[in-house]
Amino acid sequence: MQTISDPRQYSLSYPNSNIVINKALNVANGQININDLEQIIIKLLQQENDATINIALNLAPSALTSQLIWQALTKAINCNINGATVTIFAIPIILVAGSKIRTNLKAQLNTDELNQFFFDNQIFSMNSDSFISGKLINQLDIAKIKPSQLYYWTRNLPNAKLWLPIELLGSEIEILNEGVFLRFLIGVTNTELNLAKYNENSINFMQKINKELKKDEVTLFPIPFAPVKLSQAYAIGDNYRKEIAIQVAVSNIVRKIRENNQTPKAMISAANGIIKLTIISTEDSNLKEISLWHMNQFDDFESILEKITSLLQDIPIEWSYTN
Repeated sequence: MQTISDPRQYSLSYPNSNIVINKALNVANGQININDLEQIIIKLLQQENDATINIALNLAPSALTSQLIWQALTKAINCNINGATVTIFAIPIILVAGSKIRTNLKAQLNTDELNQFFFDNQIFSMNSDSFISGKLINQLDIAKIKPSQLYYWTRNLPNAKLWLPIELLGSEIEILNEGVFLRFLIGVTNTELNLAKYNENSINFMQKINKELKKDEVTLFPIPFAPVKLSQAYAIGDNYRKEIAIQVAVSNIVRKIRENNQTPKAMISAANGIIKLTIISTEDSNLKEISLWHMNQFDDFESILEKITSLLQDIPIEWSYTN
């Protein structure tokens, strides 16, 4: 079967003076350990030199190099042996919502009830210093938080209920027709979250979110995912959003095509950093849906491709790669 290649373009012309890229290349070549790269990044975080790290992530000469930098950065921010006193976490929430009229979903859950839920269900340890805000934070606001800020906060937040020392407001969701939206709940704890208890109560949590946000004119299906470190939240949450959006789009167009007694087929192509999925009727070329997955520099191309092809196999639908 024909296949497709990673559509991202990496240039071998990178800033030679960028110490993060140089050390990541040394790790990739087996010359040094990734812990050495982590230590370099820690020094840059302590100096609030976010620019050097961002340049390295975006101008790394290969996917592997970028992934090594991302891995080391995540560890540098969150590793306890480097003096972290709290864990700042985020819960990505996908909201599949539809309405025939223009309307909004509110920007916040009830914070007191939310914390009570986490303590009552032992997601927060009973005697821990833990707090989760009910603000539903937009991913663009998450993206504005600098790595050096996260590094500092994990080591200097004196009290979980003080939350984050910057102004972050929840964002309403404007709905007309159907859409897939991403929001985050952000929390702080001085212990580890009980993820087993979180998973046990995930259905109740989903129902709680639905009850608080639901409106008569809206069809709503909230999907809360497992908590992640805030430093990873944007990338992980955005990939959840892309995956669910493609699932919804494919399901809708396949159902429409089959309701017309026609046969759907799928074509997957990749170019300019984007994986493109086209679902089309074999009988009517005007009946189609195109979904795009924009990749970041440190995404796992093979993993994303597997998610898409597994979806098509599960439907099932005939599919092929195209140029």
